[in-house]
Amino acid sequence: MKTVNTIIFLILIFFIISLIFNFLKKGDFFKDQNIGQALSCYSDKIDKTIIELPAELKEVEAFISFNSIPLASDLESSLKELNIVLDKKSIIFDYIWSKIPINSLCALIELEEVKSVFTLNNK
Repeated sequence: MKTVNTIIFLILIFFIISLIFNFLKKGDFFKDQNIGQALSCYSDKIDKTIIELPAELKEVEAFISFNSIPLASDLESSLKELNIVLDKKSIIFDYIWSKIPINSLCALIELEEVKSVFTLNNK
């Protein structure tokens, strides 16, 4: 009788553990972190396409929308200090394609001349 009780107890424990893991799997516990969760800032200037990128990225290629084009020289120097590389051949209206280090994203959106940041890449 003791062996039967032990087997029933082990089956019950296994069932409870499998329920707990199923519950955790449905929650956010096993999802990878994205940039939005890793950033220390939040702004409507950062588009959802940037926020949903994986947090392990070091830089993102994105469009930056500015209030006016051409850019003032002090703005360009501020962007260089942030290690943001602008592709000046890709100007479309007030958008410029750029390479933005993730650690410079918060400082970028604090600039008054920046209207928004978004990407077409979903990697």
